[in-house]
This record gives sequence, C-alpha cells and structure tokens, in this order.
Amino acid sequence: MPSVLPGAKALNDTLRSVLRDRRFGALLVLDIDDFSALNRLGLRGVGDKVLASVSTALKGVRAHSFRVAGDDFAVVYSATRKPTAEALQARAELLRAAVARKTYADTGIRITLSVGGLAHPGTEYGDHERMADLVSSTAETLLIRAKRQGKDRVMVLPDSSRAPPGVLGIMADFYRELARINSSLADEREIESRIDPLTGLHNRKAFDETLDRVFRSHQHSGHPFAVITLDTDSLKEINDTRGHDAGDRFLLDITRVLRETLRVSDLCSRWGGDEFNIVADRLTPRTARKLAERIRKTVQDRTDGTVSVGVFCGSPASAHAAHKAADEALYRAKKAGKNRVVLWTAPQTASRS
Repeated sequence: MPSVLPGAKALNDTLRSVLRDRRFGALLVLDIDDFSALNRLGLRGVGDKVLASVSTALKGVRAHSFRVAGDDFAVVYSATRKPTAEALQARAELLRAAVARKTYADTGIRITLSVGGLAHPGTEYGDHERMADLVSSTAETLLIRAKRQGKDRVMVLPDSSRAPPGVLGIMADFYRELARINSSLADEREIESRIDPLTGLHNRKAFDETLDRVFRSHQHSGHPFAVITLDTDSLKEINDTRGHDAGDRFLLDITRVLRETLRVSDLCSRWGGDEFNIVADRLTPRTARKLAERIRKTVQDRTDGTVSVGVFCGSPASAHAAHKAADEALYRAKKAGKNRVVLWTAPQTASRS
C-alpha cells in the first residue's frame, strides 16, 4: 500500500502547534520538477508511483512530513535550537538527494526536486502560533524562486547577519519585520492593520502607504512606475453556486498566481473583497501591460474564474491620480466585456487585449 501523508490542514495545525510549544526549528517545501511530464510518458500510473515513492521516503524522515497538494510536499523539523541557514541548506540538499534515489530505486524513474525553506528567525521574534501563515508563505515564495532559477535547486532564507543585497536580502528583511510584529500578542492589532487575514497579502492601508512612498521616490528619480488593479469577474457566481469556501479558495488561487508572477520588489495587496492592487517600479507601459496580461491569462488557465485588469504606467501628478487612472482602466475593462486588460492612456481612449 502506498504511504499516505497528511495534507495541508495538518501541516498548518502542526506549524501552529510547534510554534506555540516553542519547538519549531525549520520548514522545507518540496516540488517535483516537471511532474506533469511523467503522466505524458504513456505508462499507466507512472505519476502515482512516483508520488507514492516520494511519500514513503518522506515518511521515513525524522520530522513531520506532509503532502500538501498535487506534487507539493512539506517537512517540519522540531528543534530546541534553530539551525543556521547553512545547516538547513545542507539538510535540504541531503533530503532532496535521498528522495530522488529512493524514487529511482522504486520506480526506475529519475526525478529532480526544487526546495524552498527557512529556519525560525530566532527567539527574539517569539513563537506565537500566528507565525504559521507567515512561515508557510515565505517558504513557498522561496520554492517558487528556486524553480525560476532553473529548477533542481534549493533556496533557503539566509541568516540576518549574512543576508546578501538584492532579492534575498529584501525577503529576509520582510520576513523578520513581520516575525517581529508577530512576536508579541500586544501587537496583534498592528498585524491586522497591515495584513489581509485570508490571503496574507498587504491590505488597503499597507498599499496606500507603499504607493505614497513609491510616488515620493518617483519625484526624486523620475522613473515611471505602474499601478495594476484587478477585480474578479467570477467571485459572486462561485459564492452563489458553490459556497463561500469555494470563493475563498478562488481568492487564494489568485493570490498564488500573483506571488508566482510578480517580482519580490513588487507590492501586491488585497484592496478588499475581490479587488487586488499591485505597485511595480521601473516598468514601461509596454512591460506593465505585458505583466498584466500574463496575470490575466494565468488566472484564466489555472483557477475557476477570470479577472479584469486596469493598468496605469507613467509619471502621475500624485499617488492618488495613479490609482484613480488604474481604476478607470479597470472600469473600461469591465464595461468592454470583462476578462481583459485595459491600459490607461487618456480620457475616452483605451488599449484593449
């Protein structure tokens, strides 16, 4: 019988438990590279055999192992002392190699895996169980970045004292900033004032603050920036026909698309309801529209619904003017038939896809 691992809910419950009990050491998330190709080999059950073998290999690890969804797996390590980033990197490399070896021995199929992971940021950040969502989200983002860099990679969040400049340094700072907020129950209202509880994205207040900062930076640098506003075409129908749990899943699927598509330096927020806003620096109108179209098409291909998208890119008179222009473009996209991108150009004109 294939080894059955617990799923996503059990992963979240375990993370909360080990954080609450001050036993959380690290989290690794794993994904089989090019898994969809296995099922195109024409051999019955190849994909299922590989998944069963990976599950069995992970079940033998001295840690809590989970099959989150599809070919995504996770391993939670308990520890009284947090491992360094270097130690976690080495552990992830060994785990990845061991799983690949066992899968080949069991099935004759050679696989590679990409891994993202992070250790607890340190005792000074506390162990409040609300950190579970932050830990999961950060590890998944690291996994996505590992796959973007060529797959068959391990990407671990660096220690604070050794965080390099650039993308990983930004991620490390952001993770620790939010972990610091999470470290005190007295600061719970500060978390809620900045983070959307369903998606883990920034909320309306954080978006407004970031847009103001980007606009002030633009005034000094002169570099154009983009505001992209998207609104679902399908949430009400999903809620009405399949229930609000399905609607929440749809919003979470959109969130994953946005995380996989955007750069780490781009800020993405859930404005409220089914509207999302993005602030992206150093884009041209052409590249901003191309990014928006990629988001629209990926949502259509990978979720249960569609989105309409409005884009502003340029040098606005104010932060408010930039957001208002993107919102106007979104209105035109809805009016023109939904599931499309409109780039704001000037009143009464629009470029559509």
